[in-house]
Amino acid sequence: MEEARIPVDCVIGTSIGALVGGLYASGETADAISKEVITIDWDDVLNDRPSRAQRRYHDKQDDWVGLGGFQLGLSDSGYMLFPKSALGTQKVDLLIRRLVQGATVDFFDNLPLPYRAVAADLESGDIVVLSRGDLAGAMRASMAVPGVFPPVERDTRVLIDGGIARNLPVDVARGVCGEVVIAVDVGSPLLSRRETSDVLAISDQTMRVLTQRNVDEQIRSLNTRDVLIRPSLGAMSSADFTDGATAQLAGEKAARDLLPMLRSLSVSETDYANWRAKLESRRFKSGLIRAVDVEPTRFVNPAVLRELLDVKLGKPLDVDELEKRLTYVYGRDDFEQIDYRLVPVQDGYAVNLSAREKSWGPRYLDFGLGLHTDFEDSQGFQLSGQYKRKWLNALGAEFKTRLTLGENRGIYSDIYQPLTLNGELFVALHANWNTKPVAVYAAGIKTLDYRKTSRTIGFDVGSAWGRWGEVRLGVERTKFNATSISGDNDKFKVNDGGVRFSIGYDQLDNAKYPREGSYARLDWYHSLHSLGAADEEDEFYSGVLDLKQAIQIGSWSFLASVNGAVSDTKRFDVLPAVGGLFKLSGYVENEIRAGKIVRTQIRASQDFGKLSRFLGRSVFWGTSLENARLWDSEVLNLQHVERSTLHSVALFIGSDTRIGPAYFALGYGDNKKMRVYLSINGDY
Repeated sequence: MEEARIPVDCVIGTSIGALVGGLYASGETADAISKEVITIDWDDVLNDRPSRAQRRYHDKQDDWVGLGGFQLGLSDSGYMLFPKSALGTQKVDLLIRRLVQGATVDFFDNLPLPYRAVAADLESGDIVVLSRGDLAGAMRASMAVPGVFPPVERDTRVLIDGGIARNLPVDVARGVCGEVVIAVDVGSPLLSRRETSDVLAISDQTMRVLTQRNVDEQIRSLNTRDVLIRPSLGAMSSADFTDGATAQLAGEKAARDLLPMLRSLSVSETDYANWRAKLESRRFKSGLIRAVDVEPTRFVNPAVLRELLDVKLGKPLDVDELEKRLTYVYGRDDFEQIDYRLVPVQDGYAVNLSAREKSWGPRYLDFGLGLHTDFEDSQGFQLSGQYKRKWLNALGAEFKTRLTLGENRGIYSDIYQPLTLNGELFVALHANWNTKPVAVYAAGIKTLDYRKTSRTIGFDVGSAWGRWGEVRLGVERTKFNATSISGDNDKFKVNDGGVRFSIGYDQLDNAKYPREGSYARLDWYHSLHSLGAADEEDEFYSGVLDLKQAIQIGSWSFLASVNGAVSDTKRFDVLPAVGGLFKLSGYVENEIRAGKIVRTQIRASQDFGKLSRFLGRSVFWGTSLENARLWDSEVLNLQHVERSTLHSVALFIGSDTRIGPAYFALGYGDNKKMRVYLSINGDY
């Protein structure tokens, strides 16, 4: 149309048409819109979950305990609460906001081109024509596909995708600006009987039928001067965001086929250039920021938002910096959406921050499932459930308690209290009851088999570094007993207490199957008679240093890890241990114990298939090379290890599912034993 010099008097759009139309109405050229759409990483934009690297270090620690990422809410009266949609729109909203520069205007007639976005009222199903205010918000409301994207609250109404009311808004366009309508129909064709074979397909077909009926009605209203463009999209549907290039080519071909008819609307080069210059002169231009307004929140302290976002007054808005900070705040996992808009005020603009908290918060339930087996000596499963109550006070205190059932059983509770608005200083009180099996092997044969039960209480003070890491220093008291489950009724009890120090850094993209990022953590414990150890002879120290580095190159990912553990005690339940999948895969889980162990792993894997976004990410295969260096392996008289250096290799196929990584693996070690593993969210 631009090549044919066809000026446009107004733009009306529904759903994806509202997005493209809103960009064109804001003054963008077709070429600029094309480049923007082609470069968008839709897989990332449509992934509503904050990237792990952007989440707070404190929150990321739940990723290591076997929870599956399925979060529900709990109401004050105890009812389950569910998210309003399958996908969130945080990244979508920021993308649209960036594309239109955060524009807010009194009337959309004041844009370079008069514009309308068509949505539908969720309560009545009536058409809602949006003609003023927040441009990005109007565009998003028009494409709020029910069940996929959350509805948008605007002017006392709850709005959803306008397709069910007016997917091809010919009558709206004719009423706004002109006698001649160029209508572009990109609706999905109806499915055949064979294609409607399951409940999801039937639901999709229902929406297509409702939409098609109002489209047919609008097409019948077209007259001989109007132009109807119908791109041939084949099997492409409204869910195919990632195939924008193909869709653009189909649209261009359909329009070029109708050029003889469209040319009747063209103007001279001079008139077209003047029209284009007029659009450019009316484009939205932001000025200096004079104020920051935070809309009321239900449970999150607005002062915390102000502190974390730190918008500079008297300067132009730094969109990149603001989006970075918004992403970090969103990563705190309190919000369905946190957005902004620019509102004209005297001598500039105010940044209006809209933070819509999760409708199913601030009480959350998380669940997890894990199992593992080597089909011989080691097997187990675990069910996990966690309750978390956030924002107990204005500084963001939280309480959580986690119950585990299965091979390891226990209950863990924690109160975490930030001492400052930015959360840099905190104190934490934690208590734990746990029972788990502990075994000792000699030459691959189980010689001791105990169930250890422990009760621990501790208090920590620390400093948190946002999403990067934290440091803690604390004291704890522990009582535990161990009972033989081998049939000889052997029992022993121990009281312990001491000082614990930890410092950690975590920027992995995934805790249990990382493709990118770094991780480092040091844990050190020293038992002291003055804090509860039975006597001075029972005092001991233990420490673990864990380092990981992951990189991704194309479809390949590589992980290098080093784990060093040390202890000066003879207690077999405390001594460092190796063995099991990816921890010397040719050996039984925790088969080898010693006073000092340094374990290394090199993993290489390749993605070769994709999972549905609702199931996970991908299917992969790979290999793992593992090594362990032992010192003081004779510390247990029951165990004798001839070699000080042990090796294993593993071949695996798996997938990173929503509940955790799943593996089928073969492990072989220098003990000349082959082990077969099946693990789903294993290692708990």
